[in-house]
Amino acid sequence: MPIIKKKLIFILSSNYSGSHFLSLLLGSHSKAVHLGETKNLVKGDVNCYTCGKLNDCVLFKDINELTTDSLYPELFNRAGEQVNLLVDTSKKITWINKFIHQKNNYEIKVIHLIRDPRALRRRWTNKYNSITSKINQRRLVIPPINNRRFK
Repeated sequence: MPIIKKKLIFILSSNYSGSHFLSLLLGSHSKAVHLGETKNLVKGDVNCYTCGKLNDCVLFKDINELTTDSLYPELFNRAGEQVNLLVDTSKKITWINKFIHQKNNYEIKVIHLIRDPRALRRRWTNKYNSITSKINQRRLVIPPINNRRFK
């Protein structure tokens, strides 16, 4: 029986592009685990997406103490021997570059999601009801001119 190489899937994307949803879909397989944004878990910025904890989480306990080289081997170990796929939605190429050298140990796949502007427009239309709130939101996304924003 051939040995199946463990897989790491990294999802690159901008915010509000569906990366979390895609990771949940892929991670729902019995041999996969949805990790969420692992880079934020390592920093201690968020709790586990499954159990809502970080320090008592079976998967992420003391994750910030792991080295770059031991992070994914330890996560595979904690996930159990039946798991051969981890899905990381850390979104940034700088995060993936820290682990790309491990391609001899894992089959690494990268998915790049592009945000559909229609979905973002719909979200903003539903969230920002008044003209003032719509203008304020547009100001936040307009690039600064000469290092200053409009006032």
